[in-house]
Amino acid sequence: MAIFTTRGYLHPTAPFDFSQSLHFLERSTASQEAFFSDNGILSCTLAVNGSGVLAQMRSVGSVSEPKLEYRLTSLQPLPEITRLTALDLLARFLGLYDNISQFYLLAREDSRFAPLVEQLYGYHQTTFLSPFSAAVWTLWIQHGSLSDAQKRHRVIRELCGPPLPFAGSIYQAFPEPEQVLNAHPERLKLRIRNQDLFEKLLLLSRYFHWQQDDFWAHAPEAELCKALRELGLFAPEGITFFITRGLGRWDPALLNGQRFVRHYNSIYQQENGDNISGISGSYGNWRHYWAHYLQVSGMIVRESNTLYRA
Repeated sequence: MAIFTTRGYLHPTAPFDFSQSLHFLERSTASQEAFFSDNGILSCTLAVNGSGVLAQMRSVGSVSEPKLEYRLTSLQPLPEITRLTALDLLARFLGLYDNISQFYLLAREDSRFAPLVEQLYGYHQTTFLSPFSAAVWTLWIQHGSLSDAQKRHRVIRELCGPPLPFAGSIYQAFPEPEQVLNAHPERLKLRIRNQDLFEKLLLLSRYFHWQQDDFWAHAPEAELCKALRELGLFAPEGITFFITRGLGRWDPALLNGQRFVRHYNSIYQQENGDNISGISGSYGNWRHYWAHYLQVSGMIVRESNTLYRA
């Protein structure tokens, strides 16, 4: 079977440490089955304009002068629009063009937080490969165990994702919304094993098929929250997870989460989340990065103490 390969380079905004991205993905349960790395090469599968694309990246630069070599593999020659869309997905996924030097300038004035920046220096916030994948994952984790969520996410890839045979293996990307809508409904319902979740998945797929991806990247945060509440599929905690972890954006409701407050108390030596709003506000447009670094620090602590992966 013929395969087609496109190669090139991406130039993330410095400082950027690709190894920090790989370490985060290794810790993240939401990412364990969707991506894999070997010898510093990150591989992931994308669904782009109905086609499957295997994307592979490795660092060929430095933290101060970052440069990623990429290779896109497909069963058909990639039209330019598909190549650019794939690269945009990768850039958003890894936060390649986030100018975190501005965030670091603010962190230098925060003596409690500055050590986290040293520990995670060059880490750009990593999210999901698409808003739709993040939304479906949010649906799963609201209605079952982590193991159930991982199984259901895998089912969606297997039944709906475009296949890509390569090097003796079959790679399948998490599908685009229309690919879920076009899947065999009875087979999908049987594998999900939950009529209510099946119906919610279809509703979510129709909504994301209708809603443009640019909305999730650029709409005001209040408008995002309003749209998700009106959709009626997510609890308040799910909305916060989708916005902050799925999109890499800010939701002030995060400050009310018990686990997040525990991270904050640990770093800032507080007991009851004292001054949490004031400190988060001091980071202005970078408060989402401040919050994410706090969460990542909590993942590292739990990993070292209990082998738990968040």
